Amino acid sequence: MSLMNVFILCCFYCIVPIQYLILRNESKPKKNIVLGATLSYEARKSEEAAEIVTRFRRRETILLIVLTAAALPALLFPYFSELLIYMSVWLIPALLLPYVPFAKGNRALRALKKSEGQRAAVISGDAVVDLKGATLPKKGVPTWAFVFPAAVSAIPMVWTMAGGRGTVDDWGVLLGCGSVTVCIALFIPIYRLIFRQRMDVVGSNTDLNAALTRIRRQYWGRMFLWTSWLTAILNLFLWLTIDNIAILIAATILYMGALLAAVLYHELKMRDLQARLTAQSGQGELVDEDRYWLWGLLYCNPNDRHIMVNQRVGGNMTVNVGRTAGKVIMAASVLVFLLLPLLGVWMMSEERTPVTLYLTENTLVAEHTGVEYEVPLEEITSVELLETLPPCRRQVGTGMENLLKGRFSIEGGTRAELCLNPQSPPFLRVETPQGVYLFGAGDRTATEAAYAALTAS
Repeated sequence: MSLMNVFILCCFYCIVPIQYLILRNESKPKKNIVLGATLSYEARKSEEAAEIVTRFRRRETILLIVLTAAALPALLFPYFSELLIYMSVWLIPALLLPYVPFAKGNRALRALKKSEGQRAAVISGDAVVDLKGATLPKKGVPTWAFVFPAAVSAIPMVWTMAGGRGTVDDWGVLLGCGSVTVCIALFIPIYRLIFRQRMDVVGSNTDLNAALTRIRRQYWGRMFLWTSWLTAILNLFLWLTIDNIAILIAATILYMGALLAAVLYHELKMRDLQARLTAQSGQGELVDEDRYWLWGLLYCNPNDRHIMVNQRVGGNMTVNVGRTAGKVIMAASVLVFLLLPLLGVWMMSEERTPVTLYLTENTLVAEHTGVEYEVPLEEITSVELLETLPPCRRQVGTGMENLLKGRFSIEGGTRAELCLNPQSPPFLRVETPQGVYLFGAGDRTATEAAYAALTAS
């Protein structure tokens, strides 16, 4: 068991308890909805509904235990690629199976509602809208509030373009920090999309509908601001400590933990407020759109022009699979999800294929899964055989325990192209007018033979 195994296991496994927490929260009544089924006040308080909810919670707990036990063998895999394949395959049932008890609970509650009859008056339609509430002022986080974290995130780009640091790959800084800054700036139009969604409507009480809508918009704004500032600070911190891999990893872990905590806090707080505001609703008129929610999970309404719609509870959004674009988005997402294990298969090929090094009549060739580098012999200005690999920082390429391939920064910022197994010295350092190369075959004899041939020519 290595620290990498523990790290990868935690990265994948953290999804399971989060999903468990959110799904159990779905069994608490909010906006007249329990497990995706709309129930009147009396139906929510019935013993039959309580029994269905208890059964759902018990099944979710059993699944949590089983999935946790199934994830633990990941600690024993010696190769990263095998570990990634196992966890990618494990992730598919880990994400899908918990929704089976949810769908069963939804079906049972809808059957209960149908058998007893919905005693409250139901407001129905293709897409229920509170026309009076829709005219209320659309207050939220002002646009300028996102400018400050975007400006902080842009500092590395500005500094690099001004020539403030010359020891790092300028293009890498511009590309990496620039993409993060663009993502933060995109929060502005994404946040504005929230205001184009329909209001939360649970009944004819406009004040209640408006309060629920304000809560959604307010907490979305807070989540975006938290995400913007945390991301901007990480971007700045990584730039300042870019030469220290240990600090980079630690900072990334802290960022992910802080971001996850912030998002969960706002989501659960939003759900709690929704539950408290609607604790007594459903005794008069209520909105019932269950027919548009397949198993209480997927929104399918071809008469609704919106492609993206609000989830019924909480603050998330989902696609309308009743529209063609929604079907395409959903199908693409599922396909990417199911193909995730192929990433591990590709990495296995990378990890298991040895590096070979040889000379042709005019070229030094480094091969891995194919010909990676061809260095003309006439361009080589110096050759050195190293027993110890200098400190390397990856910029573009592959960085595994037994494979370094691609563009790296070495020796205080020197750019070099690497193709070697860092666990198999010696290493061949080759300099040309175009740059520096570090190669290493899978065994000492081959590397030393290449060095001898180069120095003899």
